[in-house]
Amino acid sequence: MDAIELAEAIYRFRRRRDLLLQHRGIAQLFTDPAWDMLLDLFIARGRGKSISITSLSIAGCVPATTGLRWIELLVSNGLASRRADETDGRRTFIEISDTGYRMLEDLLSGHGHEAAGPV
Repeated sequence: MDAIELAEAIYRFRRRRDLLLQHRGIAQLFTDPAWDMLLDLFIARGRGKSISITSLSIAGCVPATTGLRWIELLVSNGLASRRADETDGRRTFIEISDTGYRMLEDLLSGHGHEAAGPV
């Protein structure tokens, strides 16, 4: 399994987890929109797809206004960037930065674990 496939598996697992926790009424205790968004951006880049702000908010399982705040945090921390849609001036795409991509690739491929210390 390569890093993209692992990211997809993790994302699917998180959605199954969300459904289980929703049924128990405790899903709000286990939210992590930035991580879900970063996974989605990583997968999109690996698959050659573009992700709109709306789509990324959905991937983060948050309302659009909350999604915009999380996107701004990802951008301001150098993990993502904005790109205007050349065919539709009303739409903006969000892309994972090279730094964000390498970080996730290292994490998902097992590299870079030395920086985290012993597990």
